[in-house]
Amino acid sequence: MISLELKNKVIEIIESLGYHFVDLKVSRNKNETIFEVLVDSDSGITITECQKISKELSKFFDSSEYNNYRLNVSSPGIGYPILYDWQFRKSISRVVEVKYKSNDKLLKSKGKLIDFNSDSIIIEIDKGEQITIKRGDIQIVREII
Repeated sequence: MISLELKNKVIEIIESLGYHFVDLKVSRNKNETIFEVLVDSDSGITITECQKISKELSKFFDSSEYNNYRLNVSSPGIGYPILYDWQFRKSISRVVEVKYKSNDKLLKSKGKLIDFNSDSIIIEIDKGEQITIKRGDIQIVREII
């Protein structure tokens, strides 16, 4: 279980560097705690930028209770769920796959993301044919190739 305090500190460090936090996963093996941190920016992220973030996060982890840890910082990559508004903005005009509920059925649609707001997303599934999906009905949205 990830403490809220740990997650908030990781988010604070990432955002102070001008990047977006995507996710934090923590696992353990017998010898170490493994932190997997996913980051991005509006224009994508490079390996060099991930190294910069890793260096700053390491300063925090080195001074914390985690004596023996491994830190992996990377981009979420294509196919990772779109969770935040900034990710939806970045994905406008890109092809997405959406799994969502409609009338107690789980449906899947693929199409170009046209627009979004706090209530729904609009995708073009065929040339000119658009569907609106309520965000509360969405199980997962991800970019696909």
